[in-house]
Amino acid sequence: MQNPEVYVLYDTSYTDYNFEVYIILGQTLDRDWLCLIPTVPVQVEFQDTGSLDVNVEALTSCKSKNSNTQDLFEKINKILARLEPIIIYGYYYGGYNYTYKHRILCTTSSNQIKAIKLGLKASGMFAVDKSLSEMISYPKGEQVRQLMQETLEGCRRYTISFWESGYAYDLGYTQTGDWLGFKHRFWCEYNP
Repeated sequence: MQNPEVYVLYDTSYTDYNFEVYIILGQTLDRDWLCLIPTVPVQVEFQDTGSLDVNVEALTSCKSKNSNTQDLFEKINKILARLEPIIIYGYYYGGYNYTYKHRILCTTSSNQIKAIKLGLKASGMFAVDKSLSEMISYPKGEQVRQLMQETLEGCRRYTISFWESGYAYDLGYTQTGDWLGFKHRFWCEYNP
């Protein structure tokens, strides 16, 4: 990779520590982008976590037909395959036992933003739901969903998870192009 850069995503709200995720992003000789990102356990409970399920194999397959990118992608994945997953163990106050196999993933794309987006989806940190179906379980959720879908265009739910904290954004845009919606905050106590 040429001139790889390291980016940090973090969330400091509602916790006594900073939660940080490091992403390595670099460009290949073919001018494609590679993104290395760790998986992140999703401990927050969104109303219906079904929208967070992703096909990791599809997201982390090589998206380029360029030989340099394919060769580098295969070399990186051979190294990552040899690394044992890190087992994270934790429990909630009630004695809930939980283990999670933490690992590093690689995504590729000809577009820098798309490489990051694929990485975030594969890691479990980001998801998009086009149905807004999760709103129904909120009080008055059906009315809010119906109002959004009748008055706004392009309605979507974007979910972002930072391990024990998470956000859901139910958004759509008006006829004038302004974005309008709701922000939801989710969090839980987790002790890794």
